[in-house]
Amino acid sequence: MSEWKREIEMVDLRGKDAEKLLKLFDIAIEIPAKIVLSSKAQTQYNTLLTGFADTEWGAGLRGEKREGYYFIEELVVTEQEVGTASVEMTDDGNVALAKEKGIIGWTHSHNTMSVFHSGTDQHNNLNYEVSITVNNKKEADARVKIKINNKVAFIEGEVVNEQDFLIYPEFLEAAKALIKTKTHTYKGYAAGYYNGNGGTYGSSAYDEWRDGEWHRYSDEIPHGRIEDDECCVCGNKVSKKRKQYCIECKSLCHITCMDDDEKCYKCGGFD
Repeated sequence: MSEWKREIEMVDLRGKDAEKLLKLFDIAIEIPAKIVLSSKAQTQYNTLLTGFADTEWGAGLRGEKREGYYFIEELVVTEQEVGTASVEMTDDGNVALAKEKGIIGWTHSHNTMSVFHSGTDQHNNLNYEVSITVNNKKEADARVKIKINNKVAFIEGEVVNEQDFLIYPEFLEAAKALIKTKTHTYKGYAAGYYNGNGGTYGSSAYDEWRDGEWHRYSDEIPHGRIEDDECCVCGNKVSKKRKQYCIECKSLCHITCMDDDEKCYKCGGFD
């Protein structure tokens, strides 16, 4: 294991290999590392991919490392010379980018080619924490650089859009106080059916609609006796002349609260 530590110079790790490495050196980071693009950065990507569809191009990534992810605020373009399969910064372009504040990464396009990080790409990105390669199909291959004992390793990154990742906690808390799940409760339908000896036994009857599904009180509270003159569906009194029992849950109900298969509307469903 000590030999492995000494041999780490600059490696590209993904999946389980990266997990083993981070565990070995006790480094806390999610794999793949999240890279979140702001709406502005997304629009800039779309603009460059559309305007330079036949050539490569490169740009600095202005942003910051936040708790649990990297946030990319915008792309910064400086002077460069490009071709169908190459991008090279001019001296003036390098100087201009070096003067920009908050640059944490580098991105470049492969135009019509597949997205990947070559050895050259990784060497070029040694000065940045984040690297993203894109193409005209809007596919992305990302890397995040980590340092281990003054040596370098790259782990896989995942590019996500701001609107698909971020939430507003204050807005969520305010909404929770105002948005409530509607419930429909039926009186006397809480715990199976009366067995004639002061108790109840096996009911599959649903009692309450909550959180988008029927819930069984029998799964949530102890069984208790259901008065034998209350309908399990509507909760109203059932006359002795109109008594009927559901063939599935065996609960008492009105004939009018039962379907043609002699199941109460809770077991048989509402038509």
